[in-house]
Amino acid sequence: MIFLVAYDRQERRLTQPVEEFPAEKRGLARRRRLEVQMSLPRNTGRYEVVLLEADSRKDIEETHARYFFDTKALANQAKIDVDKSGERLREAAKHQSS
Repeated sequence: MIFLVAYDRQERRLTQPVEEFPAEKRGLARRRRLEVQMSLPRNTGRYEVVLLEADSRKDIEETHARYFFDTKALANQAKIDVDKSGERLREAAKHQSS
């Protein structure tokens, strides 16, 4: 499979859903990559539009994790984890004082 990935370096996120092409449609994937590149502001260094080849999307998510790493989701999860830890500490302190 060939995967078309468009990534915004500044925002650290995908600019569009990943597109998938069978290996035999390499020419179509290249044309689509050019279309996506042309639709983005040029000469900014902000965007990456790449074609990646792998057996599965899971493989590219592992080998090219930075494209799929959602910093906002990670920050939200960290906040949830901290809040839960605080609750556990408060409960433990409450039981110790009883």
